[in-house]
Amino acid sequence: MRKTKTQFKPISLGRDERSINEVIRNKKSKPSPLAELYRETKELVGKDMDQLEFFNTLNDGFEGFAKHLREQSNLPNATADILFQMHGISKDTMKNLIGRFRDIGLTAMEEIQLNFKDGEFFFPDEVYKEIEKRYSYETQNQTQNDAFELLSKLGESLDEVIDKGFVRVDLEPRSMHGKTKYTILKELDNTLTTEQGKIVPNRSFILGLQEA
Repeated sequence: MRKTKTQFKPISLGRDERSINEVIRNKKSKPSPLAELYRETKELVGKDMDQLEFFNTLNDGFEGFAKHLREQSNLPNATADILFQMHGISKDTMKNLIGRFRDIGLTAMEEIQLNFKDGEFFFPDEVYKEIEKRYSYETQNQTQNDAFELLSKLGESLDEVIDKGFVRVDLEPRSMHGKTKYTILKELDNTLTTEQGKIVPNRSFILGLQEA
């Protein structure tokens, strides 16, 4: 009887919660100062702007402000310095706005991702879901499945023999468990690691395995 090939089903390898929280926290820190900058920039140029106009104004520096003033003054050929003098706008004020905008560290992709409504900026839920997906991992082939299952069993067995005191490499009782696990993991060349005090398969090692 011919043996059928096992149908591959991905196994979850967990999420990098630290990276997820860090990236989301960084994104959530940006809309509020952007809204404040929008209000100040709008007041300075004397007109409402859509999202693209606002970003272009600050990305283009002094010239970004001068473009608005040329339209208002109907002086298409006027230099930036003349326009600023005519409208009584200080370069220091514009420099402050431009510098604060750059300090926010908005990327070109984030300028596209951001939504804008009633003078407020916000990232849609899809952006946060994509971050969670980016840092969530699962096996990609049967070789990774096999390695994960075998190494999981090995990790459980090592935890058990260490907890029962059958394996010892250190004479000091207080540090025995920690040093024993460290020594074993070092010998196994990073195929295993520890999470919450338990020996588990090393996700980076698993994801690096190619289909046999």
